[in-house]
Amino acid sequence: MRPDTELWCHPFQTPQPNATVTMDASLMGWGGHFQGKMVQGMWSSVEANLHISVLELRAVQLALQALHLLLPSGTIAIQSDNMSVVWYINKEEPNPIPCV
Repeated sequence: MRPDTELWCHPFQTPQPNATVTMDASLMGWGGHFQGKMVQGMWSSVEANLHISVLELRAVQLALQALHLLLPSGTIAIQSDNMSVVWYINKEEPNPIPCV
C-alpha cells in the first residue's frame, strides 16, 4: 500500500479515556464525582429558571472546573444521564456551549 493512502484505509479511533467524571443536575443544584472526591453546588434563583439541559451542561462545566487539579491530562470520559448533554459533548463541531 502506498504511504500517502495508508491513513485513509484505517478508521479514526477515539482515544481511550484515562479518567471518568460523573455529574448530574436538578432544578435545585448540581454535583460531580471523581475517584471518591465529590463537588456540588446550588443554583442561583436566575439559574434555577433555566432549562434542565442547560443546567446539565453547566453541571459538567462546574464539576470539571472544581475537579481540574485532580484530573490527569489526557482524555476524560464524562458520564451524564442527559442525552442532550451527551450529544452536545460528542458532536464534532467546536461550538461554544450556549447560555452557560
